[in-house]
Formats: sequence, C-alpha cells, structure tokens
Amino acid sequence: MRWIIWYEDGTSFTDEDGAPESTPGWGVQAISQVSEDTGRYNECDADHYVWDLEHSIWLGVDHSGLLHYLALPGFKVVRHGTRVPDAVFQELMKKVEEDTRLPRRSAYKPYEVR
Repeated sequence: MRWIIWYEDGTSFTDEDGAPESTPGWGVQAISQVSEDTGRYNECDADHYVWDLEHSIWLGVDHSGLLHYLALPGFKVVRHGTRVPDAVFQELMKKVEEDTRLPRRSAYKPYEVR
C-alpha cells in the first residue's frame, strides 16, 4: 500500500481499492502516503488534491495550484477537500495517525500539519 485517502465521514480509500481516478471526488480530509524519509506523511488542510502521475503521489494544492496543475499537459485526477468542525477533523487525524496500514512515522516533514 502506498497511499490512503481519508474522507469527512471517517471512511478511507487506498491504492489497493483502486486507481487514483477511481477514488471518490469530494470530502477529502487527509491523504497519508509512504515516505522514504519519514515512513509516512500526511497531505491535509488543502482545498484540492491532485495526482502527480510522474512521481505517483498526491499533492495538496490551493486554487492557484489547481489552475497550474490543470494547465499542464497530461492525465489529470483532482479531488476536493471540505471544511468540517475542528473536533471532527482532530478526531479523524487521530484515526489517521493510529492507522497501521502504512509504515510508522519516524519524523514529520517540515510542512506537515500536526
């Protein structure tokens, strides 16, 4: 397993469930991914999430980042985040961090939300 997308209702979708283009498009809260440096890391708190085909990773982007991504040539997959109450987000992030399907985290990347 290389990535897990977490949704506002607490459900998840992984690369073992299907390809990036098969993932539900709305309500993304976080995407956990394998990292060679830190074991795992989370993309979260983004307006949109885009699939970087060249590097086989998800990237969290704002509206300008989405427009830039869409202007580039090639295959595209875009998923959308949504705002939830802080308590819901914190509870979900606890679930994300406790999930054992990806390697354990050894450190946080500088840009990660903690």
